[in-house]
Amino acid sequence: MGASSFAPSDKERSSFSLEHQARLLASLGHAVIATDASGAIRFWNHAAEQLYGWSASEVIGQDVTTVTPVASTVDEARDIMKTLVRGENWRGTFPLRRRDGTTFLADVTDTPVFDDEGHLVGIVGVSVDVTARRRSEERARFVADAARALAAPLELDDVLRQLATLPIPALADFTVVYRVSGDGMTHRVARSHVDPTRQHLLDELEARYPLNADSDNPGARAIRNRQTVFLQEMGRESWGSGVPEEGYAEIVASLDPSSVIAAPLIARGRAQGALVLAMTRAEAGGSGRRFEQEDLQTAESLAGLGALALDNVLLLQDADRARGQAEEANRAKSAFLASLSHEVRTPLNAIAGYVELIEMGLRGPITEAQRADLARVRRSQQHLLGLIDNVLNFVRLDTGHLRYTIDDVPLSPTFQRVEELVLPQLQAKGLRYARDPEPSTLSVRADSEKLRQILVNLLTNAIKFTESGGEIVLSHGIEGAMVRIAVRDTGSGIPADKLDAVFEPFIQVGSSPGEGVGLGLAISRELARHMGGDIVVESESGVGSTFALTLPPA
Repeated sequence: MGASSFAPSDKERSSFSLEHQARLLASLGHAVIATDASGAIRFWNHAAEQLYGWSASEVIGQDVTTVTPVASTVDEARDIMKTLVRGENWRGTFPLRRRDGTTFLADVTDTPVFDDEGHLVGIVGVSVDVTARRRSEERARFVADAARALAAPLELDDVLRQLATLPIPALADFTVVYRVSGDGMTHRVARSHVDPTRQHLLDELEARYPLNADSDNPGARAIRNRQTVFLQEMGRESWGSGVPEEGYAEIVASLDPSSVIAAPLIARGRAQGALVLAMTRAEAGGSGRRFEQEDLQTAESLAGLGALALDNVLLLQDADRARGQAEEANRAKSAFLASLSHEVRTPLNAIAGYVELIEMGLRGPITEAQRADLARVRRSQQHLLGLIDNVLNFVRLDTGHLRYTIDDVPLSPTFQRVEELVLPQLQAKGLRYARDPEPSTLSVRADSEKLRQILVNLLTNAIKFTESGGEIVLSHGIEGAMVRIAVRDTGSGIPADKLDAVFEPFIQVGSSPGEGVGLGLAISRELARHMGGDIVVESESGVGSTFALTLPPA
């Protein structure tokens, strides 16, 4: 037999070329289908059998457009075939069907095959099921969108409503949200159904048959055991046995739940409620789908986000109540202090008046010893009056009623006036005093009266804690963009663990009883901050302290 008798015909060579390319692609492990130029299937590999469900012997010779496309996309499949017949490649995502009628989404790449003379001999198509990947992407987007929605500042009712509506229809056909109230009772607080005409069934079920916390209802079980209940396939009786009434069975039959996930809403170790997701049969207005394992994970993620959002709202409500109570207590405290200060000021002023009358001799002559005693009474009266003024200033600061007149304030005359006020105390205690540098041309933006009050407080505080023979220095200069005024003493100093406490109201560090109420430094710092500055302290026990006031320059 001549060699020519074994030479393949043109048709055989074309068929060989088509099958050869198909087999090469099949080695990648994907579903590969090859058709001739008319669309008749010529090659169908094992991966295609597994993906589509048809054996090769069942489909070889059939038109590919009658086998794999979803019925609604047959015309589109024919248009794709026309594109390929023209010699153009096609790639895209396309819905396909299996032998059992189920559908899936696939990434499809179709390539035309030509013979040596450039004639189209067939088409090789590669299909990859991307349903799981797409669902995974969709679930990830769903959880991300839910996180954003539930993270927004919401009222309690908004959180519950969001939790019920977010899963519809992406994750469930109907939802019920239960919440455990403060008295331990469980109530349905939100619901949603993919078919709005059936939502009344959920309302009727709750109104006539409220959730029994001890029942076998999936929501009750999830709350009770603090574990997710997953019923992938369920009968109507599983929705909650133990309710013998015929009306209950009728409502459940109308809802027709076929697959259920009930996830507890757990926050701070406590089950605060449950999120119940249900699929229903198509004849009950649902999708007819069953929950898969991936749906369970998504539902639990959503329940976790919902529990966190719910707990955050409850914590904010608690914080608002606590803040309201604290503000009310603070108002009561301020009112009490203001009233007390005014009441005490009246007899103190009377004491000053009577001392003056006695000193003038209107009650008869007085001795030098009595005059010295009267001077001590006057000093005590002025000291007490100063304490009362501090309390009133603190109340005004606390209630925001203290007014400021900000202006350019030169430092030199301000220092002189303050030094005149504290000079008697410096001399009485035998302390050295210096100003560094001496005259100053600096000015600051401040309320002049408030600035003098701060400086008097800082200097008298330094005098109080500096032993006789010590030194107090008032210095000033530019530090960065601010003017720095510092009062340095050689007093007893402040322990490191007490530095933060010296500016707290009614706190005295190292002072003796009767030396004040611990408001001077607290008031001074608040005054400084209201004028755009601040006061800080540096100190070392046994060496001394430096209180530095900073203010904006003029």
